Amino acid sequence: MLSLMWRLGKEKWSLPRGPEAQCCLKELCEVFTHLITKVWNHDLAWKVVDIMDAHTICFMMIDVVCFKKVRVDKAPKDEEGTKGEEEDEDKEMVKAKKPDVSPVTIWIGVFPDSTTTTAAHNAAQDVLALLRDYQITDININYHQSLYTHKASGQLLQPVHDLNPLISIVRPLTPTLGLHISTKASPNTQGMMALYLAEGGDSNNL
Repeated sequence: MLSLMWRLGKEKWSLPRGPEAQCCLKELCEVFTHLITKVWNHDLAWKVVDIMDAHTICFMMIDVVCFKKVRVDKAPKDEEGTKGEEEDEDKEMVKAKKPDVSPVTIWIGVFPDSTTTTAAHNAAQDVLALLRDYQITDININYHQSLYTHKASGQLLQPVHDLNPLISIVRPLTPTLGLHISTKASPNTQGMMALYLAEGGDSNNL
């Protein structure tokens, strides 16, 4: 679960209000063509990390992303609307075809209750000053609070016969068609791998 902690951007943002207020669903997207992509992995990312360290911000991730609003289809009406309403809906449909994408954002994840808004603000101002050195002036900065979850499982079980009374319980915990794999440093944490053979030629069958 992500919780927005602090943000810096030119567009206005406010919490949804009212008895039927709902949060706007957004999709996280990669950034490909912006100027920041040419310098981020070169040296800019590490300079941003140094700024976070200088302000003692305990971050778990720093990414360059953008957000696209998710379109939610409305429920059909019981009765046909008037001509004016239909024209308005047509205009909304044309508008909805254009993706509503946010400006490029430096997305910083911090541990809950580990950072103050003052520290976040001060660090963001230093990041903006750094970006100006690269002639980048159209970037938002968002801080969000979150926790990551370790997804690796424990040791996997051996497959059992179809007539085994425990098959429904054991099956999800076996490598099935794969092989047990684990790192040398964590032998009790396993995943799986599998080898598939293709028919060859123009066939896509395995």
